[in-house]
Amino acid sequence: MSGTGSGAPLELAVSARLDHETTTDYHLVLAAVDGGVPPKTGLVTVHVTVADSNDNRPVFERATYTASVREDTTVGTSLVRVRAVDADSGKNGQVRYRIDRRRCDVRGQFEVDTVTGVIVTTQPLDFEVIQHYELIVVAADQGPQSLRTSAVVSVQVFSILVLHCVSKKNCYLFVF
Repeated sequence: MSGTGSGAPLELAVSARLDHETTTDYHLVLAAVDGGVPPKTGLVTVHVTVADSNDNRPVFERATYTASVREDTTVGTSLVRVRAVDADSGKNGQVRYRIDRRRCDVRGQFEVDTVTGVIVTTQPLDFEVIQHYELIVVAADQGPQSLRTSAVVSVQVFSILVLHCVSKKNCYLFVF
């Protein structure tokens, strides 16, 4: 601040860390009193806006999500929706999702909508090949130094064929 009669700048310092998520702005009235007789007083109003910093990472509603799917499920079927929230504001609080392909689902059997968090099948599933998938979904904010976190999505694939034998000669194949 400047503008004192003597030309000396005024400085305003904070005594503790300010957090945008707690308080977004402050309105202060500063009073100055001189040492004269009678004393003269001056007032100035100061408006302080606290800018948001990317100090919160996204947090998933659950650490683990589960889904069950039949092997004959149509490609594009929605399985489960993951959701994470970020306490920051603006881009710092906008969450986007992705599957960590380095650690899971390298064949690309599933996809997550980057905005909604809905996970869908992208290829046919085959119980005889893989019965269970563990997907790692990453939630990242859109801040300049993006913060991220992850959750596990457990997908159980069920067979549609069941062979039931009542004797060596009498077997029945059930399709569900």
